[in-house]
Amino acid sequence: MHVYLFLLLLTCQTLPATTRRVPEDVSTIQAALNQSEPGDTVLVAAGMYYEILVWPEVNGIRLIGEDMRTCIIDGYEWWSVIQFGYHEESLIDTSTLVKNFTLQNGQHTNLAGGIAVYNASPRLQNLIVQENQATGQGSGICCHLGAAPVIENVIVRNNHTTGRGSGIYCGGGSSPILRQVTIYGNWLTGNGGGIYCEDGSSPLLINVTNVDNGLDEVGMYLDNDCHPVLVNCIFDERVSNPAIEFSAQQDSCSVSVYYSNIHNGIVTNGNGEIFWGEGNISYPPAFSDPGDDLYTLRSTSRCIDAGTAFLALEGDTLLDLDPRGYGGPAPDMGSMEFPHLDIEYHGSAVELSWNPVPHATGYRVYGSPMPGGAFELVSETAQTSARFPLILGSAWYQLEAVVEY
Repeated sequence: MHVYLFLLLLTCQTLPATTRRVPEDVSTIQAALNQSEPGDTVLVAAGMYYEILVWPEVNGIRLIGEDMRTCIIDGYEWWSVIQFGYHEESLIDTSTLVKNFTLQNGQHTNLAGGIAVYNASPRLQNLIVQENQATGQGSGICCHLGAAPVIENVIVRNNHTTGRGSGIYCGGGSSPILRQVTIYGNWLTGNGGGIYCEDGSSPLLINVTNVDNGLDEVGMYLDNDCHPVLVNCIFDERVSNPAIEFSAQQDSCSVSVYYSNIHNGIVTNGNGEIFWGEGNISYPPAFSDPGDDLYTLRSTSRCIDAGTAFLALEGDTLLDLDPRGYGGPAPDMGSMEFPHLDIEYHGSAVELSWNPVPHATGYRVYGSPMPGGAFELVSETAQTSARFPLILGSAWYQLEAVVEY
């Protein structure tokens, strides 16, 4: 009996993972998820999918779209586009992956029109969460009931709620980790246009750009015993509203800020503490073209090389970046790393290389014989390097990232 049980377990562990393709193998994404076992992958071709996805209580499924711009899941104003959790002891951890999608047009009467995460911790990567609605909290992304998702390289924009936290809502003791997340253009008739935190939530924000949310709202609103930590972030509502505001009622809150640009300040309303760490500034960020939704940094921005690659607090390492992941002597503040050029000359040719910019679909290289001269286009590429003949004695170069989302 003991031998039989051992052989049975060994057989289960060695079963190969299955890949299902939508719509080639399975007609809908939900059907492919329902058929999946732990470790399986669902690959989704480019296209528009009118679906509402309820994630099965199966850990380790990888749902991957062809491209975040062309693989679109539309909730057709019916419910949350993707829902995780609803179980007291959810199995879903960061081995579960959703990657390379636009999630739009969801609508919920309470929590999250875009992504609802309840007591679960999936990894959400390379997503655009846009044009979702909720009458409660978090029309873009809602983290609730102890949720701890890892949210990476995500754009949250143009979502609307009549409640709290139009972009991202954190409540019920949730502790999401946000890395390289851009939050803008979200609006509401409640509090916290970009982010709303309440009820014991403690999100960690690393290289987050949170700007231009609502007309009369703050970027982040804190209420009832929540304690976010900000590292390498840019917060700027670009109007007279504060970047961060505390509720004047309920239990006090705190915010810890390191190597971040907090423009327009923080208002505690006498109900909390600000832990103002090293490296913080308060200046206009100098974005390339915010009026055209382009939140890359201009070369004159004080946010360039102003972040940190390492941060530990009370013995816990919160950030330890590989130098290959950024250009220059230090990371930038905000979600869009400024491209730094490395130049090598090879006889009559020049070779340029640079660090990748999130969401960039291509790059344009301009050359000039002198710093104050006219710069002319010398190369266009989708790669992070270019080699071309020296043109008109050009010795000065500028790089422009083409960002489309």
